[in-house]
Formats: sequence, C-alpha cells, structure tokens
Amino acid sequence: MGRTKNFAEVIRAKIASSRELAEAIKREAVYSEVAQKVYDLRTQAGLTQQELAEQIGVRHSVIARLEAADHEGHSLKLLVQIAEALGCNLRVEFDETPALQL
Repeated sequence: MGRTKNFAEVIRAKIASSRELAEAIKREAVYSEVAQKVYDLRTQAGLTQQELAEQIGVRHSVIARLEAADHEGHSLKLLVQIAEALGCNLRVEFDETPALQL
C-alpha cells in the first residue's frame, strides 16, 4: 500500500503544475493582506466600520467590503483616506523578486 499524501503536499503539487492557479493564489493573498491590515488598524484605533466610514465620507458597506478578504476593488485613493483617518501612512511596494516561473 502506498503512502498517503498530506493536504499540503497535494496543494503544493497542484500549484506547481498550474501557473494560473499560482497567480490566482498570489493575487488573493494580496487582497487578504490588505483586508486584514485595514481591519487590524481600525480595531486598534477602537473604531467600528461605521465610524471609520463616517470619518472618510463613505458608506459602511465600503469598509465592510474592503475588510472582506475576497474583495478585489481596492482603490488607492480609498486606502490613503483610511490611512489618514487612522493616523498612519500608506506605503505601497513592488516586490522585485522574479514572479513564479513554472
């Protein structure tokens, strides 16, 4: 009887065999990171989504969508407004390491 692969091995093999899947995962990781950072900063500031929304002049639903890990509509202008409302600076970086090559 052969050895059973664990879940991580199966996922790594699928990612390695599909450039499209690898790129989608990389993209989703960025969206998730932005969502988590906005949530963390907002809660550290002691603000509700509604309070933050009011501070920057948008609807509550805009903040709720932004904090959803699967939201793809991040606007640089909105992120700058959020950073200012939370008393911090926004820094955008481009990672110059080579993209995944399959």
